[in-house]
Amino acid sequence: MSTVKVGWSHLPLQGALISSQQNLCGTRLATSTEDDSQSSEIQIWEPGLGQGEWNLLSQIQTPDPIVQFVWAHQEFGFLLSGCSSSGGVYVWEAPRPQDSKANADEAAAVEDEEMNGEDEPEWKQRFGMKCSTAPISDLVFVPRQLGLALAVASEDGNVCVLEAERPMAPNAWALQSKFMVSSKKGPVCLAWRPFTPCLAPLLVVGSTEGAQVWQYLPSFMKWQKVVALPLSSSAHGVSSLHWAPTLGRQVDLLAVAHGCFVDIFSLAGSLSSQDKLNCELLASLEHSSNVWKVEFNMLGNCLASATDCNHVHLWKSDFVGAWQLVSVIQGAEDAEEAEA
Repeated sequence: MSTVKVGWSHLPLQGALISSQQNLCGTRLATSTEDDSQSSEIQIWEPGLGQGEWNLLSQIQTPDPIVQFVWAHQEFGFLLSGCSSSGGVYVWEAPRPQDSKANADEAAAVEDEEMNGEDEPEWKQRFGMKCSTAPISDLVFVPRQLGLALAVASEDGNVCVLEAERPMAPNAWALQSKFMVSSKKGPVCLAWRPFTPCLAPLLVVGSTEGAQVWQYLPSFMKWQKVVALPLSSSAHGVSSLHWAPTLGRQVDLLAVAHGCFVDIFSLAGSLSSQDKLNCELLASLEHSSNVWKVEFNMLGNCLASATDCNHVHLWKSDFVGAWQLVSVIQGAEDAEEAEA
């Protein structure tokens, strides 16, 4: 096992940082802050020329602090969604070049603004909706092959699926479906199964009552619970989930974080029959503190887990299928203390 020290970037934020999220390509970073006057805003950043340098692109005032972000796939452009603790869901979009050059008059106006030294158009809020009276705990975009849609989980145990009426003009969204996954109030987390042709969408949901896999039935236009995952311990609720990329694998891999443990499950079986999915617990990885985030790499053969003690653990599966700890990445403060 090796210990790695990584570099960090320091952003000049005004107020306390609430949430941050980088897009898939690493070309944009969204942050959310709140100052002492209870004023909240989000900031959009892009990488600078220097190592670890970020340049501020846009600042957007928000009615409520944004507690979580998620980026849409790049084929939909620079599209960002966020949620608040008051139950609101919002969608922002980057300024489009064609918006300011729709006709000759507008193009001339833009040239005048540039001559006057005014800033480029800011990011715009395209959509806002109150999905629940309870705080929103998680939101994830569906796989891009299924279109532009968003699953939203609230702490009252409900999951809503919102779908854009026009993916290339995401200013109108409709409620596609809604279902309850838990009767107890508490945080709910979500993870989609990667897209496979001819297979209905699958969504794994984690709550204080455990983890469940749900399937969407297009013919009935509703969601159905397929299987409940047998966690290694029921002392803590689920804090994070991730579905590994399939890549022709005979079984699916799921990582579920709860308390100080990360359970890795295999799923196999056919959903076209009346039989349920076969679920098997492959490993239960123990940590020294609570785990709050897990994610597989793009090949599905390496798992990263982040803990409350400011460490990131990397696990890999060996040739017999046993998961081994291969590296621990320390946070900046811990690395400095270790050197001292």
